[in-house]
This record gives sequence, structure tokens and C-alpha cells, in this order.
Amino acid sequence: MEHKPKCEMCKKSEAKYFAHSVSVEYSSLEWLFVCGRCANAGHIKYDFEMSRFFANKHSTIDWMAHLNEKNWFSPRAFFNMFKRLRAAGNYYGGA
Repeated sequence: MEHKPKCEMCKKSEAKYFAHSVSVEYSSLEWLFVCGRCANAGHIKYDFEMSRFFANKHSTIDWMAHLNEKNWFSPRAFFNMFKRLRAAGNYYGGA
């Protein structure tokens, strides 16, 4: 059964953003899935809506290429976030 993942920062609200953290508390994670309130709390240096990332295959490909152009982007950290998201949302299996 699919779940709505909770924000990795506040642990209360539904996660709706992917965010690159600058917070010392979350620096070991670097990429987080967060709610709107936490995305705008000042601990985040870059964020975007999950719904925009997954809007369609073109959007997903474009976002991944765009992120890869950033000199600070760490694919390992980004995909580690996806591993946590998969577990939090029970997103196993494939189409």
C-alpha cells in the first residue's frame, strides 16, 4: 500500500518538495523531501516541487539534466534521498 511520505525535517506534514539543505543538522543528508513550510524555513538553499519533477517523463528528464549542470549537485546524495523516499512512500515495484 502506498503512503504519503512525511517531511524529513518536521516529521509532521506531507512532503511536497525536494530540497538541498544547508542546515548543519541535516547536512549529512544534503537532499531531503520536505513540506512547504520547511522548504521556506531558511535551511534550504535550493528546492522544487515534487509534482513538477514527476509531472511527466519530459519534466523528469529535464529536471535531472538541469540538476546535473549544477556544480554543487551530488547524484549519490540525490539518489540516496530517492531510496529514503521509496521506503517512506512504499514505492516498490514498477510499471
